[in-house]
Amino acid sequence: MSWLFLGALLLVLGFAAYVRFAPQDAERWRLTGPMAALGDHAEAGSFRAVRAYEGNWAAVEAVLLSTPRTQALGGWDDQRLYVTRSALWGFHDYSTVRLADGQIEIYGRLRFGKSDLGVNQARIRNWLTDLKLRAHAAIRCFAPHRNVERHLALGGKHTTANLKADAFSKLDACA
Repeated sequence: MSWLFLGALLLVLGFAAYVRFAPQDAERWRLTGPMAALGDHAEAGSFRAVRAYEGNWAAVEAVLLSTPRTQALGGWDDQRLYVTRSALWGFHDYSTVRLADGQIEIYGRLRFGKSDLGVNQARIRNWLTDLKLRAHAAIRCFAPHRNVERHLALGGKHTTANLKADAFSKLDACA
C-alpha cells in the first residue's frame, strides 16, 4: 500500500514539475490575421475581447503587470505576449495583446487542459475595466472637476470661483 501511495505522489510531483518548468514558445501564441470583430468571443479554454481603445502600450503594460504572477514574455511590432500562472499548480495562461487602429484586442488562452473555468474571461474583463478607469483618471487630471462637460464648456479656463463652486481646494487634482 505504501508503494502505491509513493508512486502516486511521485506522479503528482512529476506533473507539477512539468507544468511549472515546461518550455515556452512565444511564437506559438502570436496572433495572425486581421483583428477580430468588436465584442467578446468565448471558446473552450479561451476568451478574446476587442474594444475601442486610444491608449498606449505603457498604460496596457502597467495594468497587466500589476496582476499577480503575470510577466511579459515577448513582443512584436503590434502585439505583446504575457503569461499568468495559477497560484497552486502554476498553470500557464497566455494573453496576447494587440493594439491597432484605435482598438485593443486581448486574447487569453490556457496551455494545459480544456477548460479554465472562466479565469481568462474574468482576468481580461478586469484588465479592460482597469484600462477604462485609467482613461477616466486621465480625463480627471485634465479637468479637475466632477463635471467634465462643464470644464469643456468653460473652454478649459478656470477661476478660483469656478474651482470653489466645484468643491475643489487645489488646482492640481492629480498631485
